[in-house]
Amino acid sequence: MTLLNLPFFSTAERLGIPVGFHLFPGGPNYGIRIMPRAFGAMRAYNARPKQLEDILAKYPKLKLYIMHGAWPYIEELKALMYMYPNVYVDIAVVNWILPTEEFNFYLKSLIRAGFEDRIMYGSDQMVWPQLISTGIETVNNAAFLTLEQKENIFYNNAAQFLNLSDKKIAEHKQRL
Repeated sequence: MTLLNLPFFSTAERLGIPVGFHLFPGGPNYGIRIMPRAFGAMRAYNARPKQLEDILAKYPKLKLYIMHGAWPYIEELKALMYMYPNVYVDIAVVNWILPTEEFNFYLKSLIRAGFEDRIMYGSDQMVWPQLISTGIETVNNAAFLTLEQKENIFYNNAAQFLNLSDKKIAEHKQRL
């Protein structure tokens, strides 16, 4: 059975359950030094977003998000997002691992391409929770983003992706 024929995808599509794919970064240069056994087999070509297109073509209603934005394959990511409006991207890890200028270039490229409504904040922090604030600061310090765009990245886009009800959104926002 190939990845394409797993019943997992048809079930997720039918039930509207989002699927996430972990793409670059997360391994080299940081992961190999920190956890060599966990990331030793990781290869840069495995981060290419275009490898997901056969799945999306077969399951066109599948809600899919790409973790870590598939950096550095921004052009492939934009092509996939253009073709499949149900593809979202999270900016976990790239929002604290990349130099600020590179992160801003990446994020601005997605905004300029018209995907500001499908970018989601992510922390990806199980080991270094102190980096959550660094990731938040990186987005907040992106001078080219409006307050509305920041709110969308931090919450609204994920709420849309997860099909949260208006009631649930109001509950969440009331906690602020």
